[in-house]
Amino acid sequence: MPDSFTRRIRHFWQRRTRGFDDVELWDLNTYLTRHITPRIQAFATIPHICYSGESAEEWQASLDEMAWAFQFMIVHEYDYGGTPEEWERARAGMHLFAEWYGALWD
Repeated sequence: MPDSFTRRIRHFWQRRTRGFDDVELWDLNTYLTRHITPRIQAFATIPHICYSGESAEEWQASLDEMAWAFQFMIVHEYDYGGTPEEWERARAGMHLFAEWYGALWD
């Protein structure tokens, strides 16, 4: 097992050559959720043209559900709390995110 100094050097080199180090991969879902959550929340608050084919109200509701789902995942990332209904709502919000991923631009 590499010592702390060797690990720090390796991680430094990884950040310089590929833009991230292995630490970010150890819990990738948490890393991504923590980066996406504030961005999807901010995106949901700005006025923009709806490119999804939904009405403006439907698009806003979809964005709100995506933002709710990501926030829920942050709050319950380690304790797996929440009701079964909340977990189903979170799954539905994540499915919306996947479905409309290509429409998340302004």
